[in-house]
Amino acid sequence: YASATGFGPNGPRAQLAAMDMVAQAAGGLAWANSVGDEPWPAGPTVADQTGSLVLAAGILAALFQRLRTGEGQKVDVSLLGSQMTLQAWSIAQFFLTGERPRGGREGSSSPIFTLYRASDAWLAIAIIDERQWPVLCALVGLPRLGEDERFAGRAARELNRPQLTRLLDTAFAAKRRGEWLGILEAADIPCGPVNGYDDLASEPQVAANRYLREIDVPGHGPMRVVGPSIELSGTPAAFGQAAPDLGQHTEEVLLELGYDWAEIARMREERVIL
Repeated sequence: YASATGFGPNGPRAQLAAMDMVAQAAGGLAWANSVGDEPWPAGPTVADQTGSLVLAAGILAALFQRLRTGEGQKVDVSLLGSQMTLQAWSIAQFFLTGERPRGGREGSSSPIFTLYRASDAWLAIAIIDERQWPVLCALVGLPRLGEDERFAGRAARELNRPQLTRLLDTAFAAKRRGEWLGILEAADIPCGPVNGYDDLASEPQVAANRYLREIDVPGHGPMRVVGPSIELSGTPAAFGQAAPDLGQHTEEVLLELGYDWAEIARMREERVIL
């Protein structure tokens, strides 16, 4: 069977309750996401959803092992452990260098692996191939930067990050985001828009892959929700109904358990059920 806990099966906090906020704090994510001296969680339900995904992966691994050996086993996953798994690279980097992660643009791994604001909106660029550095310089109208010793290689760019960031800030501010994305994509520079939730509704990639779906919620009407992000070619994911209202299936469940209508009516009169 599978067990999901807040802090893991062992240790002084093993029996304590945990919530998403507590797990992000205990696992270091809120600290890593700090802007200045103020820690803050990365976003709602990050710990809960990561824990669920890690638990599902553990269950699948155990099922695969059972197919091979015929033996079952217990799967143990915690919110604390899954938060650390989510940050495995950053945590290892911290113990290697002693450098604390930084929130905001200063926390990016490189001034060419970060966000910039165009004249109308933000965009992301993500360059790790050194051959693309001079290409980027030419695209933004600063070809001489590609030969500038201050920015020759990742270490030099990091050392002179403030100067390079100011130059690229000015360059990207000269055009609209859509124009920049077209230019960068044509040159195979990894890039993309910084979308708000409202932007997702009109994002062509979201629509093409049906990552947003609409369901009908009784008493509330249509509601837009996130659809399945896993696509199986042989068994396409079917999107179910909305979550039931509180007590919606109470009578159905009680009838299945053997209660008759008179007993159910008495329970309702005595406020045992809603």
